[in-house]
Amino acid sequence: MAIQYSDNIDDVVRILSEQNNGLYTNEWIMGDAKTNEIAIFDLGTVHTRLWRSSKNEWFGDTPGFYWGDNNAKDLSVRLEGYPDPKGDPQFIPYHPGLRDTAWQQLYRKHRGQIDEQLGFLAFRTAPLVAVSTMDAKVVTADMASHMMVWAEFGRPNQREWLPDKKYDPPIDDGLFPSGYYLFGAEPSSTLRASIAENEKMRLSGSSSSAAPRPVSASTKPHYEDRLWKGWILPASDADTWLVAGSAEYYKLLQSQDFDEAMDAQRATWRSLQTGALTPLDQYRLERARGVLFLDSLRVSMGDEAFFKLMREYFAANATKPVRFESFLQKAGLTRVSAHLDVLNLPAGPSYLVNDIWRRLPSAVIVYGTVRDAGANRYAAEQLQRKFLEGYESEVPVYKDFEVSDESLHHHDVVFVGRPETNSELARWSAQMHLDFDAASFKVDRDVHASEREALILAAENPLDRSRMVLVIAGNDALSTVKAQDIDLTGHEYIVFRDGDLPLKGFLAPLPPATERAHIGN
Repeated sequence: MAIQYSDNIDDVVRILSEQNNGLYTNEWIMGDAKTNEIAIFDLGTVHTRLWRSSKNEWFGDTPGFYWGDNNAKDLSVRLEGYPDPKGDPQFIPYHPGLRDTAWQQLYRKHRGQIDEQLGFLAFRTAPLVAVSTMDAKVVTADMASHMMVWAEFGRPNQREWLPDKKYDPPIDDGLFPSGYYLFGAEPSSTLRASIAENEKMRLSGSSSSAAPRPVSASTKPHYEDRLWKGWILPASDADTWLVAGSAEYYKLLQSQDFDEAMDAQRATWRSLQTGALTPLDQYRLERARGVLFLDSLRVSMGDEAFFKLMREYFAANATKPVRFESFLQKAGLTRVSAHLDVLNLPAGPSYLVNDIWRRLPSAVIVYGTVRDAGANRYAAEQLQRKFLEGYESEVPVYKDFEVSDESLHHHDVVFVGRPETNSELARWSAQMHLDFDAASFKVDRDVHASEREALILAAENPLDRSRMVLVIAGNDALSTVKAQDIDLTGHEYIVFRDGDLPLKGFLAPLPPATERAHIGN
């Protein structure tokens, strides 16, 4: 109110001090952008003291510079804290504390060169930044004239503040620094467009937030009562795809979301088409091959005929070694007519979010430092700790400016922080078709602009298709920190929503092309 209704420093002082208005007793530092005058005002309950640059009034031999840290400089203001003349002996006059000393040292070192950069330096320097620091603001006379201010929420030295589980309520998430943002009275063109779009959607009664697409109980297929029983053995390695694939397909047919389960199998198949395969990878490839073939066979034969075939084949061969040719013969197919040598798959993802667990030996974590540096660092360290508990070896952590294409070429990369905070992710965004606009992102056609949302996305490493990328990116610092703790599941993407269930799924394929994957031995 003092700033809003004042024309000069005298007006500010009057509003702050009149009628004992209950305002926090404090050292108020002020400046008049029109005249370049600065001042410091000690506000007590009854007594006050004003120092003004226009009257050449300086404290502590610092001409041209005022500082404040709630260590009142005026004796009459300080005496208000000692109303009992017969109380314990005290030294009441001003004496410098640690923060006073730090301000004076900065003044002497930078005298004649004091600008906004000194403000940034001061607020990240101990003890001026302390355990109790919650935010920071930096403004110049020119910025004030244009209604602008640099402001930061959280400790300005980029260190997190974590709640004390013993004393703080469970709802307390802590403070995770986001770095300085430039605030102005005029919205940016991007914000203006976002506001207009949101208002348009509000008036039309529609919502920009994605909602889960529930499957109707009447249309969701139920296969449980038609499934086969028993187990079979492969007569040779060439028959692994049939035995492993049929066992896996049996499980998938009972999935809560069968379509998503099949999307995951297709992604697994695609991811195993590049690079050298380990014995485990070879088994996973054979299993996915069997699943995809059996699913295509079910679609071509129809459910009734397919399940009859499976029940009869497994009843006749339970516990026996089998060759895949016997299964094809039972189905009335040959290798050629079954198109065994080629699988036609639609375009789609090659990696799932939870694939990172199998790739930790070759993984690195890269966090953003352009903005939200402290929060991104903390999230990366927490993610590293989570991976350590599952893998018992530390995944290396790097800052975005410490890596290059050469260093990331042969790694599975975990990016922490959205593109506007992570310079390396920003460079890769177009190749990954990552649709972020500042602090909002789009999944298919759905815009997610809430500060409580974050995107977890799996994609190919654009430098090496045999490697994956995992993106963990919140719309603000806190959502990035909280998103790293979510369970990584078998989906292409997860939309974390603080206080709500996450959205999970697969992106609509970008190119309409068909991928051809060989299935033969």
